[in-house]
Parts: sequence; C-alpha cells; structure tokens
Amino acid sequence: MNEAPESSPQQTVTVPLNKDLSDLIPFEIFEYIISLLPNHLPTLKNCTLTCRAWLQPSWKRLFAGRIVLVHRKNIDRLLEIIERNAHSDSLTIIRFIERVAIEQGGSSRLIRNEGNQERMT
Repeated sequence: MNEAPESSPQQTVTVPLNKDLSDLIPFEIFEYIISLLPNHLPTLKNCTLTCRAWLQPSWKRLFAGRIVLVHRKNIDRLLEIIERNAHSDSLTIIRFIERVAIEQGGSSRLIRNEGNQERMT
C-alpha cells in the first residue's frame, strides 16, 4: 500500500505594501479597515507594526476607551514624553492616549477618588 506523502504546513510570505502604492490609498480606507477589527489587544498591537499607514488608526483604536496605568515612579518620564510631544511634529503615541490612571504604590500623598468626591489623604 502506498502512503500519501506527509503534507507540510503552508508557508505564507508577507511583503510590505510599496510606499508609492500605499500613498495612493486614502487614509480613510486604512481607518475603515482597522475599525472592522475586533477590539482584541494582540491584533491591534500587530496592526501598529504592519505599516506606517496603519500606525495612527491602530493607535487610535488601541487606546480608545482604555486607561493607561502609570506607576507614580514613572510620572516624570511620562511628563517628559508629553512635553516632547507638545513641541514636535513627529508622530507619537501620546496624542492617542485618552485616559491615564496613576498607580499610587502605597503613597498617601496622591489624590484618591472615592465615589464622586476627590480628597487628599
């Protein structure tokens, strides 16, 4: 009896979209493609790596409605990034972050939100 040869998994080769071609595609098309994806973090993170044209719509979708948690020890670094972004025309992730929460890490000097009332502890 002849056995069928063992099949190997199909290999897919991905080639980046030529920049000249991607420049011809309206930005709104890329936004629309990203908007059709599920709100799945690994998928959206991978979209940020697909090509430069997908970066902004991916970041926008990635951070929409999410809270970025920053430990209090990293506040100075976050403020440096924000300051640098304010004086730069380069594309940075800061403009897409909508909400930031500061992790207190045991500090009793930061503001705590209890119900609708904020108070210093």
